[in-house]
Amino acid sequence: IARTCREMGIPTVALYEAADETSLHIRLADECVLLRTPRGFNDMDAVLQIARDKGADAIHPGYGFLAENIEFIQRCHDAGCTFIGPPYATVVQALSKIETLDAARAAGIPTVIASGAFLDDQALPALRAEAERLGFPVVVKSCRGGRGRGERVIYSAETLEPTVISASAKVRCCKAIAK
Repeated sequence: IARTCREMGIPTVALYEAADETSLHIRLADECVLLRTPRGFNDMDAVLQIARDKGADAIHPGYGFLAENIEFIQRCHDAGCTFIGPPYATVVQALSKIETLDAARAAGIPTVIASGAFLDDQALPALRAEAERLGFPVVVKSCRGGRGRGERVIYSAETLEPTVISASAKVRCCKAIAK
């Protein structure tokens, strides 16, 4: 992004944490700002304040959590900054793994076999029945988690309950099963 902006004559400001000071985007940017907050790139207030201070009219969040954070996308819009990434509605749809699978199937894209059922650790009998219908091994996955949070492989009916309870302790959300 920074290279393309440079080629187009668009000045760039790159944010970075201390560990990233030799990263390519830092070397390519016209100006660099060290994020001095303990939350780093997850500190939306700090990122947006730097954008305001530098007069930025667009923000490219990279590939971190801000790239898929609907609150951040909305806050960029509210601040008058273009969010360089997928549209808000696309990110909202992608938050639901089940809706994403349904959209992919509707577009003719092959997908994993999935239950499509919204289940939680309080519905263990239904979860067990769905897993047995699909056949083991299955993956129990948070339908709104990301980056593997709450995702577990279950190899047998005997390990289903403790695995689901462990996974749901990390991500309190409904589960989807995919084989």
